[in-house]
Amino acid sequence: MFNVYNRVKCYYASLDGVGLHAINSRLALGFESMPPSKEKLICRPLFLLKTLFQRPQQTFNNQYTRKGSPVSASYINIRKCFACLAIVFPVFLIGCKSYPSLSPDDKHLAHDYLIGPGDNVDIIVWRNPEVSMAVPVRPDGKITTPLVEDLPASGKTSTQLARDIEEALSKYIQQPVVTVVVTEFIGPYTEQIRVIGEAAKPQALPYREEMTLMDVLIEVGGITDFAAGNKARIVRNVNGKQQQFSVRLDDLIRDGDISANVPMQQGDVLVIPESFF
Repeated sequence: MFNVYNRVKCYYASLDGVGLHAINSRLALGFESMPPSKEKLICRPLFLLKTLFQRPQQTFNNQYTRKGSPVSASYINIRKCFACLAIVFPVFLIGCKSYPSLSPDDKHLAHDYLIGPGDNVDIIVWRNPEVSMAVPVRPDGKITTPLVEDLPASGKTSTQLARDIEEALSKYIQQPVVTVVVTEFIGPYTEQIRVIGEAAKPQALPYREEMTLMDVLIEVGGITDFAAGNKARIVRNVNGKQQQFSVRLDDLIRDGDISANVPMQQGDVLVIPESFF
């Protein structure tokens, strides 16, 4: 991304007198995922513009003459306009890619909470208070309790973890009965909803049952003044494949269009791009 963006900035800085500094620097939006073919659409016109307008006015007049007469100022201005369009138009083509939409009537998937790093769990062993305690899930996804060390907990439900602890304690306690209660919820990263881009507070959120796009926007404090809300998209894993879906944040927040409030799923990534202007 930055190689392309730095080249574009260099070309803009070299175009003295053309007035391209008035074009908002946000034209770099979308370069992060730009393929080489689209990079050429922008860099080649920029190079052409550089070679045309970096020359002194005398050289420009000497080269472009009609029957010995200097080129008129209007003719030069027309060429400048066409050169500017050659830059701006490909950028708009890059930002115009469309994605399928989501429906507010889509059903929420059945969800069992999975334990993740940062969660706190209470481990209760019936009739054995000396081995019952509350422990945090370490960043590596494991827990340590009396008689049980380095037991993997991340990615499991509380019931699955309880059965694993029972198996580990069975070496020391006859027929242990264990109950696990999750008291602080973060969840594994694959289950979190991540919001990036022009949100007021970009962050990762733990998924809650029947969570919607509106709930996510409330958590992150809405979008910034520079956000292109109706060009936002959700990146979602569908049947093992990553897909993108368009969402209409401006319609939902500013116009109160509830039809734009779509269900969220575990692992969704909400991408809020910056507007061109």
